[in-house]
Amino acid sequence: MANEISIKKAGIINAVSRYTTVLLNLVFTAILARLLSPSDYGIVAVTSVFTNFFVILADMGIGTGIIQNKTLSKEEVNHIFGLTIYLGIFLTVVFALFGYPLSLFYKNELYIGICIILSLSLTFSTFNMVPNALLMKDKQFVKVAIRNIVVPIVTNIVAIILAFLGFKYYALVIQSVFLSFLTFTWNYYSAHKDYDLKVAFKIDFTGFNKIRNYSGFQFVFSLVNYFSRNLDNLLVSKVFNEAVLGIYDKAYRLMLYPLSMLTGVITPVLHPILSEHQDDFEYIYSQYIRILRLLSAIGILIVPICFVASVEIIQIMFGEQWLAAAPCFQALSLSVWCQMLTSSTGSIFQSIGKTNLMFKSALINTFVTITTLLIGLSTNNIEVMSYFISFAYIFNYFITFYILIKKGLHYSFSKLNKMLLPDVLMMIFMIGTAYMFFGAFNIGNVFMSLVIKSVFIGIIFLMYEFVSGNYRMLLKFKR
Repeated sequence: MANEISIKKAGIINAVSRYTTVLLNLVFTAILARLLSPSDYGIVAVTSVFTNFFVILADMGIGTGIIQNKTLSKEEVNHIFGLTIYLGIFLTVVFALFGYPLSLFYKNELYIGICIILSLSLTFSTFNMVPNALLMKDKQFVKVAIRNIVVPIVTNIVAIILAFLGFKYYALVIQSVFLSFLTFTWNYYSAHKDYDLKVAFKIDFTGFNKIRNYSGFQFVFSLVNYFSRNLDNLLVSKVFNEAVLGIYDKAYRLMLYPLSMLTGVITPVLHPILSEHQDDFEYIYSQYIRILRLLSAIGILIVPICFVASVEIIQIMFGEQWLAAAPCFQALSLSVWCQMLTSSTGSIFQSIGKTNLMFKSALINTFVTITTLLIGLSTNNIEVMSYFISFAYIFNYFITFYILIKKGLHYSFSKLNKMLLPDVLMMIFMIGTAYMFFGAFNIGNVFMSLVIKSVFIGIIFLMYEFVSGNYRMLLKFKR
């Protein structure tokens, strides 16, 4: 029987893991950024786009399907695991060969060797889908949390040693392989021990057929969403070069840290918990609104700090050689609030069994993102393009929430927006006030500048939370 656990308790467990991992990764990334060049990161960024794309091909929505379906037998799960083993081996061979056309497209033979090595990462990532799904389905958040701390520490240390020894971009490539291998080994040992997970080599689609429809929409959603999220990397590298891609990718990944630290804490535990109430829309909606208000409150504090102190954050994190990434980071940070809220919607779509609606929203969002990306690229300015990408994510907020709230949960979309509007207006006020105030003078010390700007914005934020009474809502977040 699955473990009973509240959203709050699961969130706390995941928070400890997530924040520890993010803080450690910030330290490791700061070290690697000083050992590797923007070009090194750019080369790996291109291949990583395709590696993760192949992982989605291998997943086919199987992981979320196993979590959602409560009728799968142990034997059926073993047969699904066997199918992923065959699929992983096949896709590994395909990806290893994929390096040849990739090298022709970018006119760089380095991609041949990189793809061969990274194909091993694809192997273990595919093998890991079923063991990881079993741990999440049974709400084994503590085991997952410990893994999420230990494995990145080990692999980052390996990457730093290799970078110091002069392995350049191969340090990141080998780190990726090592990360997927250790993650699979950890999860398989736990799943084999607790659930008697075994590889059923005889092909049997009975279990897969049970989750086929649900997983199918999850799969196509993942494909479309991933294509939308990563097309910018592919085209930036082609239109500009690997060095510019490295700068843009560094800004983009830094922008993702707030999402990882906040929505990454709550959203992974929502689906396993709320799927137990998949027919009770009122319960799911009430729980979700509380989560949205929490994310919104935190988001309106983060966006102004990232926008106003973009130069300080980049310089402290990565050093002066990465200062060209500051304008891109500033532009992308404007979309953080919208992305924080939107990134939580997937778990709700999954919990109510509406992956078909999730797919529809992804199609529309992809069209918007591609359109704005192409317009941005036509300016031949990476900073301007970043603003267009940010606009796309802001627009996607309205599309996604309209479909989820109105079509999925059958509640009022306008009522949701009215609830969040005061937060948005305050966020805009804080950005404008801080930008004009600190634009009038320059603070010499970069660390002191970041502290002063953060404190200034933080004081305005606390005043708003106190006057509006929102702090009471945050203190009442119990479950």
